[in-house]
Amino acid sequence: MKRRSNLLLPLAVGVSLLIVGSCAIPLTDLDEAEENVPIHVTALAVGTPISTLVIEVTAEDIHGRLVFNLQVVGDVARGVIEVPAGEARTFTVTAYDDHHNVTHTGSETVDVNPGSNPPLNVKLKPVAGEVDVTVRFGDYGVVVTPSAVAFDALGQTAELVATVFDQYDEEVPDTEVVWATTHPTIASVSSVGLVTALAEGEATIVATYAGVAGTCEVTVNDLVGNEPPVAVAKWWDGFEYVSYDPGPMACTNTFIALSGSESYDPEGQPLSYEWRFLDMPPGSSPLFSDPTSATPDLSIVESGDYVIGLIVFDGLVYSLEAELHFNCY
Repeated sequence: MKRRSNLLLPLAVGVSLLIVGSCAIPLTDLDEAEENVPIHVTALAVGTPISTLVIEVTAEDIHGRLVFNLQVVGDVARGVIEVPAGEARTFTVTAYDDHHNVTHTGSETVDVNPGSNPPLNVKLKPVAGEVDVTVRFGDYGVVVTPSAVAFDALGQTAELVATVFDQYDEEVPDTEVVWATTHPTIASVSSVGLVTALAEGEATIVATYAGVAGTCEVTVNDLVGNEPPVAVAKWWDGFEYVSYDPGPMACTNTFIALSGSESYDPEGQPLSYEWRFLDMPPGSSPLFSDPTSATPDLSIVESGDYVIGLIVFDGLVYSLEAELHFNCY
């Protein structure tokens, strides 16, 4: 069964409209028709061959079907469509490539209210391939420029711009979006849209406004060859700092001196430190004197098994995690 929810849908300049079905609609039917509701539509087509989106809207009280075309420009399809308010409007989206082949399909059945409607995301599944496409409907549309960024070295940055459009495809001035990243260890983003490449991989940068999101796909390849730092975690056994597993030991209600000072970066860059608890007994409350220090003290009160982790960062990339194990009684 298809999901039903309240939604509003847009139609704008640059969106073509076809009415397919009965050639003539009686004037009385038009006079009695529900209010047309404008809804903004946005879709990001990065990594796909999509050139055109076809949106069909059908319902029992809509004569024939409404058909809207959105063209993909710069990996983004956007525009506004107008749909009569009412119950059970089925939106079917079909994506085509330049050779008129179907690449993605998806549909959703929703109620369209007069006035404002909550945002709706319609997931399009690929006919072939693995890249899904999300078509976003809502009171607003958010477009992030550029829609894709490729970094070829760690530490590189790119400035993104988010533009918000209303139901009539007019730019909304003085709007503030919330920026976020799906993989903060690969690509970070600041509160003003500045993206920084941190490690090889892929991430999606998301700008959100009024429940509607715009995205930028980020790919990071370290072609320069910066090597990650190496984390070395040790503890003081009373004579020297060591890294071996001590087995059961009397370490409750006391302090254990830790050290990450032997961690290093192959390029000699200064390091920052992050100590954390990977495992601990239920209900326990161990503490670091300073989890960002190279040499913090570890305080353990309750007995049990503890696993401590250390990650170091050279300003460009994070290390693998070093671990220490304590079985305290």
